[in-house]
Amino acid sequence: MMQRLISGAPGRILRKRPVRDYLWITLGALITGWGTDAFLIPNRIAAGGVSGLAIVVYHLGRARGLMLPVGMTMLAMNVGLLVWAVAARGWRYGARTIYGAVALSVAIDAMAPFVPHLAGDAPLLAVLFGGVVTGIGMGLVFRAGGNTGGTDIVAQMLVRKIPLGVGQLMLAADAVVLVIASVVFGPEFGLYGLVAVFVCGWVIDLVQEG
Repeated sequence: MMQRLISGAPGRILRKRPVRDYLWITLGALITGWGTDAFLIPNRIAAGGVSGLAIVVYHLGRARGLMLPVGMTMLAMNVGLLVWAVAARGWRYGARTIYGAVALSVAIDAMAPFVPHLAGDAPLLAVLFGGVVTGIGMGLVFRAGGNTGGTDIVAQMLVRKIPLGVGQLMLAADAVVLVIASVVFGPEFGLYGLVAVFVCGWVIDLVQEG
């Protein structure tokens, strides 16, 4: 009897909605981190958002002999946004947002030394596969009610004050990052980033709709 109770406990814990959601958020963060390390960072593809801005900062620092980890740069940029999210929407919303943002930042930096750089000679493949992989990961995070920070927070906070949809607000924020990437890396890489934004967004919607 005791053995059955012990063996059944993990199953009951995993069936609880909050635990299951956090497991999906973790998995989504790992997938997104892998795609970012494999395709986006090495190929200088700034696919919008805080991650795109962190990639720009990473390559600017690297050119000057400074190694600024992308994940930690993302987390530093997210601090103010996370405080804003908790103050505006409460801890229930903020907890999953904080967890998702921290999980993604840690995943990107922890896996960076071990993930191979892919499609280095084929930027279009890097854009397409990077957009698909990160879109799958972020779609899992969103489907579990989580968030990875950045432009997601900005869009969700402003949607009540500005007569635009969340998607439109995210696209506007991403456009600013793409312009910065175009100035730093060149117009071609800005266009690659734009394609990655659309591919990632399409895959996110596909994952969320099942």
